Amino acid sequence: MSIARLPVFENFISDLRAVWAAQPDLQRRMETAKPLLEKFVKDDSIKAHSANWPSTEGHKNLLLYVDPEHDLVAVVRWIDNAAADGFVKRLIAAMAEKS
Repeated sequence: MSIARLPVFENFISDLRAVWAAQPDLQRRMETAKPLLEKFVKDDSIKAHSANWPSTEGHKNLLLYVDPEHDLVAVVRWIDNAAADGFVKRLIAAMAEKS
């Protein structure tokens, strides 16, 4: 079943999968994926699309991603850039366990 997603989101997932396929080393994967996530969360189209999503505590929005092909679920709330690295590390570690 195909799910319609925003092009910026499709690009982010495609780029992340490409990193995974090209980089066997976990540290290199994290280093390569971090700017992809930073670019994604700053994208105007994803910010605009999420403007009407239900708020969580502190009025931060959530992003939920379910990837059945890779047995992956990611829940992200808009956070400051300093915290993005921690999210990327956890996401990559979870994906590494499945590869």
